[in-house]
Amino acid sequence: MSENPYSPPRVEIVAPVAAEDRESLFALRRKFLWRESFVKVLGLYHLLWGCLILVSSGGFFIGAREAGEEALPIIIGGLVMAAFGLGLIVIGLGVRRLSPAFRIVAAVIQGLSLLAIPIGTLSGTLFLILLLNKKGKAVFSANYHEAIKHEPRVSRWLQDFVWFMVLFFVSLVEFLFVLAWFSKMPGASQN
Repeated sequence: MSENPYSPPRVEIVAPVAAEDRESLFALRRKFLWRESFVKVLGLYHLLWGCLILVSSGGFFIGAREAGEEALPIIIGGLVMAAFGLGLIVIGLGVRRLSPAFRIVAAVIQGLSLLAIPIGTLSGTLFLILLLNKKGKAVFSANYHEAIKHEPRVSRWLQDFVWFMVLFFVSLVEFLFVLAWFSKMPGASQN
């Protein structure tokens, strides 16, 4: 027993950041501000797709109710889709928090999206470049987190809005491609 349980609690006093360090942190934050906003919108992109997939998985459960005896594979498919949607939501939240572990997971998911020709290949390539190059690594680094903590006054709402609109339209085009793909599948209702 090295510590006295009756001793008063100890408080760790953190020294304020020096002015020259503060300027270097400000310069670091300014240097990667556009990349940070794009990465955070990428997290929003994962959040939106996760929510869309989660909501669409409800269609499996509605279809399973009408399937009768063959409902088990449909329910399993709905559960797999719901799990994937929840996973994308968690990844999106992690990327928005600039967590290095979620950077790698998002890169794996975007690597899989390369298989979704043509739009998934384009967006996947863009996001892989964004996540895996030097600037992407810098945004997820501990030094950059320190810059964010000490320089919250740097505003990026305009960049977030611009990238959100770009990704919204890319997502809309992807959704329309998926919708067109499934409407041409055999067994789809042709009215």
